Amino acid sequence: MDKPLDVTADHVNEIVLTRKDDGLSDAYVNSLLRGWRVFFRFLHDDGYLPTNPTEKTRLIKAERRIVQTFSREQVKALLAVPDRSTFTGYRNYVLMLTLLETGIRIAEAEALKVTDIRWRDRIMVVYGKGRKERMVPFQKTLEKHLKEYVTIRGALDHDYVFVNIDNGPQKKRAMQDEIRKTGLEAGLRGVRVSPHTFRHTFAKIYIMNGGDVFSLQKILGHTTLQMVQTYVSLFGTDIAAQHRKFSPLESLEGRQ
Repeated sequence: MDKPLDVTADHVNEIVLTRKDDGLSDAYVNSLLRGWRVFFRFLHDDGYLPTNPTEKTRLIKAERRIVQTFSREQVKALLAVPDRSTFTGYRNYVLMLTLLETGIRIAEAEALKVTDIRWRDRIMVVYGKGRKERMVPFQKTLEKHLKEYVTIRGALDHDYVFVNIDNGPQKKRAMQDEIRKTGLEAGLRGVRVSPHTFRHTFAKIYIMNGGDVFSLQKILGHTTLQMVQTYVSLFGTDIAAQHRKFSPLESLEGRQ
């Protein structure tokens, strides 16, 4: 089968049914299905194919995976590992603070430049997927450590914030490895120690502290509300606990 004319609905369905055996994720298969539906609809509408093999194809209802986050104790354990008296130790410490405070992606941290930091406004200008620019705020604690780190880093022939021991820009793979090793030294179990877990942890804490989904969407750089709504639903038990503390009706009843 090497021509569009040879493709049948059975071929498409077979890929859907065998996706797990082939190691394909639901999200990946859905992306394929979307592309195929557009392609074959075009061929059929323009008369190149007598039938559209994807006409009755429906997207897979993707499984919702548990989003892992760090607990307060795990964050403290991770931050306690780096030797902050050394350059690399303090750099790793500041990198983790940055990920936790801003929720930026590791690729965005890799690309972050000193010139992207607006100290007066406490805002980072980061460039997400598709080089889309967005403003990410941060507060006093990160400002203090970032300024100290940048001072230690010193003047270089490039503006990248995070650098390696040779003063070259630190690559995201190296950042990931450092965070993974920090997790091993901290003895963390049952959670993946990765930059993305910091991003999820930021989102959870933001929601739990009363942040709204619309501002969270802008900070994280999501094009739709789907993922931030997922955060809300996944952390529903925590939100229920918050509601018990701050219920408007219960507070009124308590004052009578």
